Amino acid sequence: MIDCLLIHNDNLPSDLIEAFRDKIKFDIPQSKMLEYSYSFDKEAHRQLEKALEKQNYNVIFLPLYLSEQNYLELTGLRLAAHIRLTPRFNHQHVPIVFLGSESPEQIAKLSYL
Repeated sequence: MIDCLLIHNDNLPSDLIEAFRDKIKFDIPQSKMLEYSYSFDKEAHRQLEKALEKQNYNVIFLPLYLSEQNYLELTGLRLAAHIRLTPRFNHQHVPIVFLGSESPEQIAKLSYL
């Protein structure tokens, strides 16, 4: 059996969310983002550490965006980078599947590079 994790913010169809046994609702309230000491990486670490340190997943699914305020922030990509760059999570080589209606070309056009 493949162990899969879905990370979402209730921004996917409910039947898709319910199809996953293991799921995390990743939500950063607007009030938290307005705090002087706010850091996306610290909040990502706080919300993910318990799930990723205790369980080894074979694949992680996550939407391209998790923000309710601005989908162009592409917080799903930022979260994937955090997972990849955190050795303590032990998921650096686990495939991450991005969910979204945008094509890779459309996402690439949003790049600042």
